[in-house]
Amino acid sequence: MVLAMVVGVGGCSQQPPAVAPRSLGWTPLGPGVRAALAYLAKGHSDKTKLAFLADFKGLAGPVAKFNTYMNASQSKLLGQLKAWASRHHISLALKPGAGPLAAAERAQESADGDVLLHGNSAVFQHFYLIYMYLDFDNTVQIDAVLLRQIHAREHPQLAAYLLAAKKVNAHSLEMIRQLLQQYRWTGAAVPRE
Repeated sequence: MVLAMVVGVGGCSQQPPAVAPRSLGWTPLGPGVRAALAYLAKGHSDKTKLAFLADFKGLAGPVAKFNTYMNASQSKLLGQLKAWASRHHISLALKPGAGPLAAAERAQESADGDVLLHGNSAVFQHFYLIYMYLDFDNTVQIDAVLLRQIHAREHPQLAAYLLAAKKVNAHSLEMIRQLLQQYRWTGAAVPRE
């Protein structure tokens, strides 16, 4: 076990370096940054899947216009992030957490998904806007934190992606704020089991 840790950390002189040396303009990304990038990739993917579902559920004109924008912009950001990760041999696979907090998060995601899948058009649109508001608000904060941690000189493509993502996500958040003001929902809440 100790030998595996030593070899994995680069203690074996026969192993090639895991990343390019700093002199080539590359510094390794820590596990927290990698996890955050995987989280962002999953978020882009989830938003495009939700946009597909929203097309079938039916949305009011302005909300449908936002949905089209969200689908296109999130697809583009996902492609940009995947291309960068591929060039640098970085996995964007999000590893599921363990323990009670991770289990509670999975249960919450499942319950939210049930509301969206089984609600009528009005219920779907209401919760779609609320969930997207919360999601984009969180994502804008993640973008900002990562931008402060990434050195643009050493990771120019990643910094460009994060700048684009922050701009798109902040714009999406503002669009949702306006839609929430326009569409005040008066329906009954969907009961949770």
